[in-house]
Amino acid sequence: MQLKIATSEMSRAPEDLARGILSLCQLSAMRLQVERRRDLLAQGFTPAVIRELRLATEDDLAAAEKRIRGDDEGLPETWLGSLP
Repeated sequence: MQLKIATSEMSRAPEDLARGILSLCQLSAMRLQVERRRDLLAQGFTPAVIRELRLATEDDLAAAEKRIRGDDEGLPETWLGSLP
């Protein structure tokens, strides 16, 4: 995996840039957790067992994606732009 930061983003305050990168990493982790939850359900694990794993839910993911965007427009097709 490779991280590329646009030159224009480098003019942001370091703390803001770091927060943006961390938010995207957390969002990625949530997406993987939701995918894992789906896989476990498909394999026949009960919701009670899956809850014990404390994986992110579809609702958790939707809320996180909305926070990242800061609006109701939905997620962009690409993240090649500045974050709020």
